[in-house]
Amino acid sequence: MKKLKKLFISSFIIVGVLVSSINTYALGKVNEIDTITIPNKDIDRAHKDVVYLEDGSYVIVGSVKVTGFNYQAEITKYSANGTLDWQSTYGGTGGESFDAVTVDNDGNLIAVGHTSSASLSPYMAADYDKSASIIVKYDGATGAELAAKCLGSTKADTFSDVIVKDNTVIAVGQAGENSGDFAGLTNNRITAVIVLFDNDSSLTLDQIIELEAADIGYFKGITMVDDNYVLIGEVATTDKDFTISTGDNGGNGDTNVFAIKYNSTFTSTLWSTIIGGTRNDAVSGLTQVDGGYLITGTTVSKDNDFAALAGNYSIGNGFIAKIKDSDGALEWATAIVAAPDVYSYLSSVAIIGDTFMAVGTLDGPVSSGTLTADCLGGYGDILVVTGSVSDGTISTLDSFGGTGYDYASNVKALTDHFVIIGDTESTDETFKDLSISEYTGFIITFKEFGPDPELPNTGETTLSTYTLYTSVVLLGVVYFGVKRKEQQ
Repeated sequence: MKKLKKLFISSFIIVGVLVSSINTYALGKVNEIDTITIPNKDIDRAHKDVVYLEDGSYVIVGSVKVTGFNYQAEITKYSANGTLDWQSTYGGTGGESFDAVTVDNDGNLIAVGHTSSASLSPYMAADYDKSASIIVKYDGATGAELAAKCLGSTKADTFSDVIVKDNTVIAVGQAGENSGDFAGLTNNRITAVIVLFDNDSSLTLDQIIELEAADIGYFKGITMVDDNYVLIGEVATTDKDFTISTGDNGGNGDTNVFAIKYNSTFTSTLWSTIIGGTRNDAVSGLTQVDGGYLITGTTVSKDNDFAALAGNYSIGNGFIAKIKDSDGALEWATAIVAAPDVYSYLSSVAIIGDTFMAVGTLDGPVSSGTLTADCLGGYGDILVVTGSVSDGTISTLDSFGGTGYDYASNVKALTDHFVIIGDTESTDETFKDLSISEYTGFIITFKEFGPDPELPNTGETTLSTYTLYTSVVLLGVVYFGVKRKEQQ
């Protein structure tokens, strides 16, 4: 009996080690493409944002070509297996685009963007004269339009992002001036605005809040945490809400990247911060991480927060930065260094654990340390960067695309892999054999990856599972063999 116990103890130790070893093997590289989906290869369309629903279905918004140079805002829902559930467009006599989408507590979808149709805005003298902000609510099950609003001034207006809290829809963007629907603003220049709507049958306008800045400003993104709100944008001033305090590394360029945290009612500012240097900085991506936020964009500054770029003569360097939730202080900023006269931009970022993926575009050679990527022959390709949320260390730097124009607008994190959306007109390299005939939207799904995103897909997981299965079988053989011997 003692021999049997020893055999069991030894066998279970072996099995335990094998079980643990399975979790140390990755299924694939974090930046290894699994599938590429082109929803419609023959339709000219652009993908701007995507939201995944609880049942695995997903909704993509953007624009689609209707006739000639006329594009309308488009919203499309797909089932979890990628089949089309419904599609709807919104527009007038000019052109439209949806730039962001969210889902409310009832499963309805709310999309925001801009229009250049005089038929939708009374403040336009003619189509394409300027732009106005649009917000449209759809039935999530059928795609039926439930409500729509168009807000405009006599200058350019747009909504860039949207979220829902309880029964309030919060859209952020810019107002062109204090006229038209924005006549109550104190600033008579381009102003960053927060617009609150009741989430009712008509999206009743509730309140318009403007950024405290003496010069032009734009809101680009919003997220909610603990009933408070963090917003990002660009501002061409450092006064009022953006007075630089001692020790603030922010600059005073033509435009500066900013982040600002409001309380739950937008009645007070909890903190605000400037990120950048003394030249132009632009922002686009925002995602929440443990204890803070990741922000992405592009910069041509070579000092302050981007002093590491001293001597750089690119047109734009894509960057990722991390700020603290407690006070907005910068933890780290990492720039993807572009070659002279080269442009790179990171439009969106998402995280899984301590791994982030940031995506955007590049039109020439870029680098980060010893890592390099380059354009594949077109005049713009997809830039994909992965790295550590903790310290900003870049682990992979890749370009995807072909000899046409390719652009990634958004990245989302699912349970164990990333998905990016964007637009392409390439028919070779990454998009070869896909029979694309128009500039159109794509969905790229990357492979699932394990605890170590650097490990290649070498089959160790399958081998470990097989070894575990074999060990269990052998354990059974040992048991019955020893048991039979003792009975004899």
